[in-house]
Amino acid sequence: MHSLGMLVITTLRQSAKGLLLILSLTLLVSCGFKLRGQVELPPDMAVTYINVGGSPTTPPSPLGFALRRVLETNGAVVTTDPAEATANLVVLRDAVRRRLVAASRGGVDREYTLTYTVDYKVTRADGSPLVEDSVSLSRDLLYPDAAVLGREEGEAIILKAMRDDIAYSMLLRLQVAASS
Repeated sequence: MHSLGMLVITTLRQSAKGLLLILSLTLLVSCGFKLRGQVELPPDMAVTYINVGGSPTTPPSPLGFALRRVLETNGAVVTTDPAEATANLVVLRDAVRRRLVAASRGGVDREYTLTYTVDYKVTRADGSPLVEDSVSLSRDLLYPDAAVLGREEGEAIILKAMRDDIAYSMLLRLQVAASS
């Protein structure tokens, strides 16, 4: 009888886990969550050279890495030789601005707004313009008085996420340019 009781309890736990999984998925779908899909890039972007303010011998910047990753994920070939590129993506400005929003009575900074702005242009191999645009994202960072340690690491994580979002936004704008 004891083993039958354990079997019933185990079955009920598995059923509860399954029900919880179904409920979680239902909530995700109903709130509009969906995975990022593939971006349909213009054919001119098949082989792209990325210039993020440096020479070809300069190591890529973090934004350059993010752009390379998102381009390759969406089917483009990224080249280090501008002569073999069918398109050139040039980052004209890559700037992060930190603005203090609130400080505690003791003068400790408590809340910042980070704004990440990228101005860029994409030209075809013949030099004709494909897109020239600007993308800007802002995030608020709130730090409790006790959380002095870890602020720099937290900010670095947020900046990386913003950089990835900007790279993806740039591709979405290129997709719009391709369809118009």
